[in-house]
Amino acid sequence: MSLHYAVGKICTEVAEGFKVQFSKEFIATVADLAFRQAGIFAEDLEAFAKHAKRTTVTIEDVKLLVRRSKSLHDHIEKMAANFVKGKNKKKITDEEPVIHTIDLDC
Repeated sequence: MSLHYAVGKICTEVAEGFKVQFSKEFIATVADLAFRQAGIFAEDLEAFAKHAKRTTVTIEDVKLLVRRSKSLHDHIEKMAANFVKGKNKKKITDEEPVIHTIDLDC
C-alpha cells in the first residue's frame, strides 16, 4: 500500500467522523510530510545506532526516537513487550530484540 493511499484512507475516515472534506492537495501535502518525517526518523535511528557503535537499529533506538511523545513511547513499549514475549516462546535468549537491520557502511 502506498503512503499516499494510506493517508487518503485515514483522511476519508476522519472526514466521515467529523463531517468535513479534505482536498486532494491537502492529502498529497500530508503524504509528503509523512514521507519526509519518515526519512528524518530513519536518519536519526541510523545515527543512534552508529553512536552506540552498532550496525543495527534496536528497540532502544526507537524508544530514544519517540521519547518526547508519551503516547507513542507507551505504544512502542507495549509493542516491544509483546515482541519479546513472542520471541521468548520460540527461543529463550538474553539478546535485545532487533527491529530492523540497516547497513551503515554505505
